[in-house]
Amino acid sequence: MRHRLLFSLFAAAFLTASATAEDAADPSGGARALVERGIAAQGGEEQVAKLLKAWHAKVKGTAGPLQLTGTISHQGPDQGRIATQLDRGGQKIEVVVVNDGEHVWQKIGDKTRVIAGDELKEMQDGGWRSRHVRFLLPLLTEKGVELTMLGEAKVADRPAVGVRVKSKGHRDVDIFFDKESGLLVKTKSRVKSPDNVETVLEQVFSDYKDFDGVKLATTFTKYENGKQTSVEQITELRFVDRLDPKELAKP
Repeated sequence: MRHRLLFSLFAAAFLTASATAEDAADPSGGARALVERGIAAQGGEEQVAKLLKAWHAKVKGTAGPLQLTGTISHQGPDQGRIATQLDRGGQKIEVVVVNDGEHVWQKIGDKTRVIAGDELKEMQDGGWRSRHVRFLLPLLTEKGVELTMLGEAKVADRPAVGVRVKSKGHRDVDIFFDKESGLLVKTKSRVKSPDNVETVLEQVFSDYKDFDGVKLATTFTKYENGKQTSVEQITELRFVDRLDPKELAKP
């Protein structure tokens, strides 16, 4: 399962799919209110909307003996680049993933390939979870999103309350908000590995920091089937008008 570190919250951030269906529905009423409170806790709609535009970030992470450092460039709904260096006991390799809006490439070392088929679909679903769901605002503005209450839970030993997110073409995602702060603190979903093994993926968000008016989690602790597998961090983030076209070129 270690390969998922490469296509985690960061790598999937620009691998996404457009939503199609009926207008967003909230059968319980309270679920939508929780999402609205979560957005307000992060700075409000105008500030959170910046996350859906263009930005650069520096990241790092660990998964057992594997160390990761790198950068992310993100633009709009489906364009971006992530460049990372993986270090396992001094053995280093560079991994680059680029999405220009039409093609997705992956370069490992000196070999480049196009991501397609079921692998691309899985990455796109991960992008929907990490960008559309995690950034919250699309849950209120995109068509075909259904929100329902899950009730109370504990996240990192703190009281939280959950909402189930449904959207045609995507697996359900359960999201949890801290009861006191209103901030998003956890997502839970099911994913499939390349060998078609289904895994329960949980991601716990912490260490919220302010980036130009947007309050954003900077530490992401990942669990697969209840076992901690990685910790990933955003160390720097800045918003830009647009990406340099060179960043979206085939690696």
